Amino acid sequence: MVLQGKTIKPLAQNESKPEDKISVAGIGNAAIGASLVEIGKEVLTSPQNKAATKGDIQDLKTFLRSRYLKVHNLRKDPHGKTPYYDVKTGNLVYL
Repeated sequence: MVLQGKTIKPLAQNESKPEDKISVAGIGNAAIGASLVEIGKEVLTSPQNKAATKGDIQDLKTFLRSRYLKVHNLRKDPHGKTPYYDVKTGNLVYL
């Protein structure tokens, strides 16, 4: 077959298309690319924008329990916040 002055050979019935094969080099390149992306995210993301871990949330709960004591004989404020006694400052706060 001739198309615009070029000869094109049709694909024979017994010829097959080249298959994609998994190679060690391909796996290595994928691993290097994934690790570079993770390192880039770690370096470029500010601490304020990083996700909180379960440990961070547990530390926050521990801090709130140690500094603030719930006041049981007062009602919630009009916004639905619960009264707490701040041990460090000695003030009543609504959280």
